[in-house]
Amino acid sequence: MDASEFMQRYVDGERDFAQVDLSQANLSEAILNQINLSGANLKSANLTNAELDGANLRSATLPDGTISD
Repeated sequence: MDASEFMQRYVDGERDFAQVDLSQANLSEAILNQINLSGANLKSANLTNAELDGANLRSATLPDGTISD
């Protein structure tokens, strides 16, 4: 799934994205509160300034990703 489809599904109300592959996705400044990204592949994803309040990132692959505020 590409970042555009992912964001559209989130905007449409979907919150369960367990095991999704978002490697290398640019999600900078995305508002992703209450999202389930358990087991997701976020390797090399850009999450700079992303809002992840209440997010489930259990077992997500984060190495080399950018997470900062």
